Amino acid sequence: MSEYLRATGTFDEACQRWWRAATPRGSTAGEPTPKEAQLLAMSARLGEARETLLTELGIDSGREGLENDIPPLLPQKLSAEDFAGTMSAELEQRVYQSLSPKVVPTAAVQPAFWMALSLWWWEKGYIPSDWITATAGNNMDNDDRLTRFVGWRLGGLYHVQGSVSVFTCPIARAWWRPLIADRATRGSGGVLTYDRAHEVLRDPAVWKGVTMVLVKRLAALNSPRALAAALLSFENQPPSASISGDRQYNVDQRMGWLGRLAPVVDFSTYSMNDLIKMCSTGSL
Repeated sequence: MSEYLRATGTFDEACQRWWRAATPRGSTAGEPTPKEAQLLAMSARLGEARETLLTELGIDSGREGLENDIPPLLPQKLSAEDFAGTMSAELEQRVYQSLSPKVVPTAAVQPAFWMALSLWWWEKGYIPSDWITATAGNNMDNDDRLTRFVGWRLGGLYHVQGSVSVFTCPIARAWWRPLIADRATRGSGGVLTYDRAHEVLRDPAVWKGVTMVLVKRLAALNSPRALAAALLSFENQPPSASISGDRQYNVDQRMGWLGRLAPVVDFSTYSMNDLIKMCSTGSL
C-alpha cells in the first residue's frame, strides 16, 4: 500500500455525484435551484455547512474521505481570507512544506482529495468556522451562487470546469504553486531562484496559462528546464509588453507555443537562452 495520502474511491464518487446534483453545469437561469444547493446554502447561513456536507457525503469526518496515514495539519490556523482567497507567498510556501511529502501530484489533482482535507482541517479548527459568512459577500443572497462559492473553495468543481478547476481552489493552489516553482528552480541550472519563480507564478494571468498547459499538455511542463524557461520568459518579456493589449491572451499564446513544441523538441539539448526564445516566439 502506498504511504501517500489520497481520497478513497467511495468518497471521490460521493463528491462527484453530490456536487453534480447541487451545481449543474451550464446556465441555471430560469431553472429551479436543486434541493442539494438549497440545503447547503441554508446550512451555510446558519453556520452548519460542515455538518451538512459530512452527512450528505456519507462520512463523519474528513479523515474518513482519505486513506493512508493520518492527514497532516496546516502550519498554522488560517484566517477566512487565507482559506477562501489568496495567501501570502510565505504562507503558501509553509503550507507546501507542511503537506509534503504526504501529498503528491497524482492525488492533488482530485477535488475530492482537497475537499476531504479541508473538512478535516475545518473540524480541527485550522479553518475558521465562519469562513463562508466572512468571505462569501453577495453570494450569500443566492442559493446557487453560494453553493458554487463553497464548492470552488473546498476543492473545485470538476464537472463544471474540468481538470483545471482544482488549480483555482485557493488551498490546492497554495500547494501547487510552490511545487511548480521548486521544480522550475531545480531545472534552471542556477539561473532562476525559487523566490523569482514563485513570484511569477503568483501573477493570476501566468498561473492560469501555466495550469492550462499542465492539464492539456502535461509533457510540456514535465521538463523542469522548459518550465524554468517559460517562467524566465515572463520576466524577460512581460506579457503586457506584447503588441496585443490582451494580457491573458499573450500568456496563453506563449504557454501554447511551449505545449505544441513539447512532443517534437528535446528540451534538454537546448541552452536556457534558446528555450526562453522558444517560449517567447514559438519558434526554434
